[in-house]
Amino acid sequence: MTNLKSGRASAKNDARPVMPRKKRTMTTPSTTPTSASTAAVPDPSVPLPAQLRDLVTELDAARERAHRLAAGLPPETWARRPQPERWSIAEQIAHLSLTSRAYLPLIEGALEQARERGLSGGGPFRRDFLGWLLGRMMEPPVRLRVKTAASFVPPVPQAGATPAEALAEFDRLQDELIAAVRQGRGLAVDRVEITSPFDSRVRYSLWSGLRAMTAHQRRHLWLAEQTRAGFQAGGSR
Repeated sequence: MTNLKSGRASAKNDARPVMPRKKRTMTTPSTTPTSASTAAVPDPSVPLPAQLRDLVTELDAARERAHRLAAGLPPETWARRPQPERWSIAEQIAHLSLTSRAYLPLIEGALEQARERGLSGGGPFRRDFLGWLLGRMMEPPVRLRVKTAASFVPPVPQAGATPAEALAEFDRLQDELIAAVRQGRGLAVDRVEITSPFDSRVRYSLWSGLRAMTAHQRRHLWLAEQTRAGFQAGGSR
């Protein structure tokens, strides 16, 4: 379960990472091959696996944190950079929206692939080693900063930009991500792969990608919270 106070995902939300090793012919306990027609449409009568429920909770918690960032904040502070080389709160939220837009078609494509291959499963899901490592790197507090790919660098906010429009877009994308996670009901989301939206040379399981995505949201929300706290400490509200 997600610890809403700290914004971190609990260790219960993930089985131990799968270390690189030779492929086996046996199936894992979390998945059972079935016909493509059986797994084609999620059965709403089947409960959402606990790990997917936890992801939904994490996405909802990220939404709440984003709205708390904007509460009572003047527009000039929303779009103000704490330092010339550091993003503003507005840019952090815009970056998350850019990332969500890139992830959504990858998630939907992987889910469709799982249905076509007849990969059913209800967990426990396991991240692959690369996904586990990426998740560890993403979680706040931020200790290591990495260069952002140009396509994910948010535009500089226009003069007079307010939080309302950015948050509306963020909310819409969170709704789409939650709907996509729920579409994973009954599917082995750790047995299909996606290509990283940040680097086309990197591939990891869909489950690893989903976990990395929510960790990435916590990372940038934490950075935005540090920016707001710094402004408040300096007397700017």
